[in-house]
Amino acid sequence: MSNRSFDWDDANRKHLARHKITPEEAEEVFSRFYAERTQEPVKGEPRYQALGTTAKGRPLTIAYTERDKNIRPITGWDMKREELEFYVEELYRQTTEI
Repeated sequence: MSNRSFDWDDANRKHLARHKITPEEAEEVFSRFYAERTQEPVKGEPRYQALGTTAKGRPLTIAYTERDKNIRPITGWDMKREELEFYVEELYRQTTEI
């Protein structure tokens, strides 16, 4: 997914900024190993969560959707404990599979 483009505008940049997340940090989550979870659709649009770390090791959850094959971040936050546990379990599962 890291080869895909991101859909940015003032709205999603400002929303991430309220959570002290830069667009660059959000994109880093997708360029490194990340786990994905599905959220409930909003107004019929599928929503997902990407759980991963930034280049500096900050664990983030980025809520996003896909529009015209682009990743559109919607919001993000520092991973909560339950999300971090899911992420670590997924990382372990994927790295131990044959």
